[in-house]
Amino acid sequence: MNLEKRYNTKGELIYIIINEDFSNIDNKKVKIGNTYTYLALINILKNRNIKDIDGFLKPSLSQLYDPFLLNDMDLAVSRTTEALKKKEHICIVGDYDVDGITACSILINFFQEIGAKVSYYIPKREDGYGLSLVAIKFANQKGAKLIITVDNGISSQDEIEFARMLGIDVIITDHHEPNGIPNAYAVVNPKMKNSKYPFSELAGVGVAFNFLLALRKTLRDRNFFTKEPNLANYLDLVSLGTLADVVPLVDVNRIFVKYGLSKSSKALDKLKAVSRISSNLSAYDVAYKIAPRINSAGRLADANFAIDLFTTTQEVKMLKIANWLDGLNIKRKSLQQKILQEAKSMVGNAKYLDAIVVSGKWHRGVIGIVAGNLARFYRKPSIVISEGSYLCVGSGRSVESINLFDVIKHNENLIDKFGGHKLAVGLTLKKERIEPLRDAVNKEVAKLKVNTQNQLKVDLACSMDLFDNSDLLDKLREFEPFGAGHVEPIFFVRNAVLKDVQKKPYHNTLFFDFNGKLKSFTTYDTDNLGINERYSVAFYIVFNKTYCNFTIRDIFKE
Repeated sequence: MNLEKRYNTKGELIYIIINEDFSNIDNKKVKIGNTYTYLALINILKNRNIKDIDGFLKPSLSQLYDPFLLNDMDLAVSRTTEALKKKEHICIVGDYDVDGITACSILINFFQEIGAKVSYYIPKREDGYGLSLVAIKFANQKGAKLIITVDNGISSQDEIEFARMLGIDVIITDHHEPNGIPNAYAVVNPKMKNSKYPFSELAGVGVAFNFLLALRKTLRDRNFFTKEPNLANYLDLVSLGTLADVVPLVDVNRIFVKYGLSKSSKALDKLKAVSRISSNLSAYDVAYKIAPRINSAGRLADANFAIDLFTTTQEVKMLKIANWLDGLNIKRKSLQQKILQEAKSMVGNAKYLDAIVVSGKWHRGVIGIVAGNLARFYRKPSIVISEGSYLCVGSGRSVESINLFDVIKHNENLIDKFGGHKLAVGLTLKKERIEPLRDAVNKEVAKLKVNTQNQLKVDLACSMDLFDNSDLLDKLREFEPFGAGHVEPIFFVRNAVLKDVQKKPYHNTLFFDFNGKLKSFTTYDTDNLGINERYSVAFYIVFNKTYCNFTIRDIFKE
């Protein structure tokens, strides 16, 4: 392991930690199976603390944990079984993002498949997040005696008391950080302190799927089914929600996604068609094509249409909704780009900031995406706030080294309501508290950064010749899906001569010369770069169906 202290082209001091340096190896002679290539692959896996290589590359559904290890799962299943036996009406309360939509959809499909009485409620974005009084009144009007939440409910203490007054039991299935435990009939959440489930980073749809696994087993043991639902058919939606919610793609999340991406329902086929995807989905497809279209419903209109897409049996209706989502997504991208440019202009010199907090009279439906863009661009926790006349709504995204949920929790005196997890938060606050929050968040992050140097962890320093090896690229593709907790391997190449810069609407392309061989790299930032100057480049690989794209992580002047 080597350590280099270098200044990047933004003037930031970076501690580059190089796990393995193959720079001096003649990579033209390296073929898959040869010592150096094999060591390169093994070192990348070891960097991720992956010891069971076969289990990682070829995960199996048999590796899933017993769902009854989740706290209160026995209570949740027992109460739902009673409701089914008594033919009680069940109301599912979800959320308007992809995780909430997919979690709600798999429960609806399961209950409809077994002939249960079921309805659902998805709030509009302006109504706020979580289990609301409006949702409970809706369930009561439907005659529901049981509410099951998905991807929400852990912070709804008062609302659950209201449901109890109406004689409605509430089962919470959620994955957000507990901030006080509501008095629900059952609380199924892998982040509960008393949970024996070995993995705490499930998405909301992952918790909902575990609930169905446990419920199906109990119903099977009681000879309930005339035809048992095949839960493997739901894994396409489980993978969508898991990828879209940016939870760590390790352990059971990796199993869900690996299996789910290879499956496709009729509804998803329609969505793939309007997204111009002709084969199995990739993580890239979900992140940049499928999830944005599903999310556009909740961001700009009504997420109930997305639920309809995944629960209807009418293919004509599926196609109509998929086309509508496609058009809505075009509007979303235009609005997002406009707000992103305005937000960047407000940031000023980010070099002197520890966190980004910006606000404006912006559409609250896209502030989460803008926050994510800012966090990636500046590599700092970023919060974007949509200003109202009195109350304001904010959305934050973080970087791996900073737990943004903890930062917000330490300053909850400035906030009316908040929720989320390490990498993503949502909050509501009064307008006059925006400035105090900006100062408080920067001070809090500054304290955390004292003990976390600005580090860039590199898996492999090498020559670009290594990537002429198609077999090596095929092996690296097997490491997918990439995401939080399992990021793309970072490579580091030296002595690259910049020959050209091509600026495009959403990204830029840099062309570097490596000993007479031109290679292109994607980047978002072209500041402080000079043609014919020499640089070291840290990059990762984005895999598409038939090609791969080298994407820059950082650039250093030689």
